[in-house]
Amino acid sequence: YIFFSDKVEVQDLTKTTCFFTLMGPKSSE
Repeated sequence: YIFFSDKVEVQDLTKTTCFFTLMGPKSSE
């Protein structure tokens, strides 16, 4: 369960990072 939770957290962080990476430049402009 611990490893499963870690994988879920990593996926969430990756999605969040990609989201901010895409929205970041647009927000700045």
